[in-house]
Amino acid sequence: MLYDTLKPVIEDAWSNPTSAAYDTFFKDVSYEEQVLDVLIGIAFGEARQLDGDFIASQGLKDSTSPRLMCSTAPGQMVFTHTDRPPVDVYEYCQERPQHPSFYLSFFREIILCPHFFTTPIVALRSTCLTVNRYQGNFYQDGSLMTRYQLWSLMHELAHFYIQQTRPIDVYNVNDCLRLSAGRSVVNAQNFVYYAASKSHPQQIEDRSHIISDSRDITSRHQMEMFELSKSKTTWLEPSVWTRLRVAWSQSKRDSRGDDDHR
Repeated sequence: MLYDTLKPVIEDAWSNPTSAAYDTFFKDVSYEEQVLDVLIGIAFGEARQLDGDFIASQGLKDSTSPRLMCSTAPGQMVFTHTDRPPVDVYEYCQERPQHPSFYLSFFREIILCPHFFTTPIVALRSTCLTVNRYQGNFYQDGSLMTRYQLWSLMHELAHFYIQQTRPIDVYNVNDCLRLSAGRSVVNAQNFVYYAASKSHPQQIEDRSHIISDSRDITSRHQMEMFELSKSKTTWLEPSVWTRLRVAWSQSKRDSRGDDDHR
């Protein structure tokens, strides 16, 4: 699902000149490579290098793909917020019913809350934002985007690939518009709004019994993730996705090179 959704978005970010959607949410073409790096990482589940201090503290390899943990009961995991008391992940989920998932930046871990699995995958009807042409912004605040698995998971994955230990987290679409180019590319929700403006995922039926296309790698990994025991932490296997990403990226570079010499 993420791969299918992001393929036209990656194509758009690679385009020259940049699209109106890119200019709206990222503003500056000089950040194109950074935007593509995040989008391709999400689409292909790439592993990323981690900083040395984090590796030592967590006993991890020097690179990893996103880690997803399904929170189903109290006591599974506790984290701390700067100087605040420890917080139970499950209780934190209960306090944020509008967010099906969230990202723990220090642990580089995405938490899927219990209500993630009862949240619609995508909107059953159009949730397109309406442009206010008189004021140069949107009439809506974009809050509906947090209520679907696809966009919620993409937001948290964007945090992982942006790789900021203290990320900014602006959600309101009009506030996202006002961010500078440099801050736009490190704000996860800008990637969500950009992707939503360039892709139009339709109503999705239960695909667990029809996933047979060997190319549908993302959908298969999603279904496997959902079927795993919810009490365990799962890892997305990066090897196949990474090989495909390299091949796909190289083909695009070759295509660009051909265009440049015409």
